[in-house]
Amino acid sequence: MAAAPRIAEKLPRLPRKPGVYVFYDAQGRPLYVGKATSLRSRVRSYFGRTSDGRLFRELLLKSAVDVDVLVTANEKEALILENTLIKRHRPRYNIRLRDDKTYLSVAVTVGEEYPRLVPLRRPRRNRKTVVFGPFHSSAALRTTLKLLRWTAGIRTCTNADFATRSRPCIEYEIGHCKAPCVGLQGKADYRKGVEEVLQFLRGRNEPLLNRVRSRMMEAAEAERFEEAARYRDQAAALERTGEAQRVVDPRGGDRDVIGLRRDGERATVVVLLVRDGTLVSTRTFTLDTDLPDRELLAAVIGQLYTGGDPPPEEVLVPMLPDRAPLLAEWLRERRGGPAAIRSPRSGKGRDLLRLATENAAGAATRAGAAAAARAKDLAALGEALGLAAPPGIVECVDVSHLGGSLAVASKVAFVEGEPARSRYKRYRLRGASGADDLAGIREVVTRLLRRGIAEGDLPDLLLVDGGPAQLAAALAAREAAAAPEALPIAAVVKEEGLHTKGETAERVLVPGREAPIELPRGSPVLHLLQRIRDEAHRFAIAYQRTLRRKESLRTGLEGVPGLGPARRRALLRAFGGLDAMAAAGVEALAAVPGMTRKAAEAVAGFLAARAESE
Repeated sequence: MAAAPRIAEKLPRLPRKPGVYVFYDAQGRPLYVGKATSLRSRVRSYFGRTSDGRLFRELLLKSAVDVDVLVTANEKEALILENTLIKRHRPRYNIRLRDDKTYLSVAVTVGEEYPRLVPLRRPRRNRKTVVFGPFHSSAALRTTLKLLRWTAGIRTCTNADFATRSRPCIEYEIGHCKAPCVGLQGKADYRKGVEEVLQFLRGRNEPLLNRVRSRMMEAAEAERFEEAARYRDQAAALERTGEAQRVVDPRGGDRDVIGLRRDGERATVVVLLVRDGTLVSTRTFTLDTDLPDRELLAAVIGQLYTGGDPPPEEVLVPMLPDRAPLLAEWLRERRGGPAAIRSPRSGKGRDLLRLATENAAGAATRAGAAAAARAKDLAALGEALGLAAPPGIVECVDVSHLGGSLAVASKVAFVEGEPARSRYKRYRLRGASGADDLAGIREVVTRLLRRGIAEGDLPDLLLVDGGPAQLAAALAAREAAAAPEALPIAAVVKEEGLHTKGETAERVLVPGREAPIELPRGSPVLHLLQRIRDEAHRFAIAYQRTLRRKESLRTGLEGVPGLGPARRRALLRAFGGLDAMAAAGVEALAAVPGMTRKAAEAVAGFLAARAESE
């Protein structure tokens, strides 16, 4: 395939050195990032005779209009730069681990006199802390930590609060802490609870469970039945939490185990996170790619450990990836210690790989069934709205304001029935006046359609939240943006008071149809539309809340001397707003972490003067 003019002009001048190359589209967006030992040879190979039969290559070259290169000192630096650029720019044709992020770990601060349980994104491993994780589900981890603190009596206060507290806090009053801060619990008894938590996080659940069961029996024998019931529920919750973790390698140690399942051009990758010999979490990625398995594994490893958690001491794979020695050297540098990539053929390592592969196969089966169900729902939606084809990309707009102020709008997108958060967008409304929802819809729909036309990226269906007036405003915006009349636009109306079985809870308005489309309660199409509409509403409200918090801090407290951004945020978290701060008094303001009495007096004086001026 012939190169675009700008690319063809650059090809003869490309350096014969290692580095990274980036293909760009007409809008200047990165399409593909790659590394090479010789940039000239590698980039030129895309436009000559090649055995590279990958489908993405042909699609890439149809869109690429420019290429740029960055020279590095060696191939290892090129590897690091390639993965950094992929994570930063998320090019369309690179492998992207869509849920890749920095996961929460738990640090037990054993170096402190009274240790705490602290969730951290990037924990520092040293002799003063014992780290467990990372854990895939932040919500489940926080629930587990709350349960462990309650059952073992682990303090939640900061070191500053612990050192200055003069009387027990509410955690003592409700039975979640024995108040070691004021001497009501000895160090030995507190440390016993900490040790039980450490054993629980290592997969040995019985010591902590036995303590809770013993408390339950004591309370029951003393006829304190409500207390006994509380301990019973705690024991049951601990058992459920413990079932999620199991020892899979008696040798201990930290390792990630990568399982791979291929179904044509769909690859499912499962990573088992084994810490101290215990399976603590899994991560699943579904990728559309025709990369060979060894090249795919190299890309997965590169992205897993770029900019996030440090790698474990060992990564087990079903086959050694491309450039395995180079990857292993990079992992050792990232870890700051020994790290290896192995493909074991016997022993416990082989068993772990078999477990990861089984998980990948199961995840692929579930993902396939879910994709089929979504495709069926989209086909039904297209049929219900009279579309020519099922809508692969559905976008929805919602407008929100507070009594005419802080007018905002949101756009969310669902691709093949699933949220595509990279396409979400938030808007501060410019021309719309306060509470004028119709002007807001006209503005935001015009803006998003003009951008879609410029980038050649219009949705297959555009939804607005509202009735006939909102639909008319969106249609007027489509005309103002000079968008194709064939672009389908519909409005979703939420019906109030329809609770009788068989009646509809939503109506859909479509241009050219006098009667609305009424979808039966419980239908998959209705659920899909509700999900999209509710997500647009949630996204708009979340943006508005963020702006409201910033506005409150900016207009309320910026003028207070000695009150920087950190103290303003701490006050807002503690009291929620200016009125609550004004009613709290100097003592309560000074008790907020990071505050001093002088700063508290300044805040109280400022708020008193504000109240008088109002």
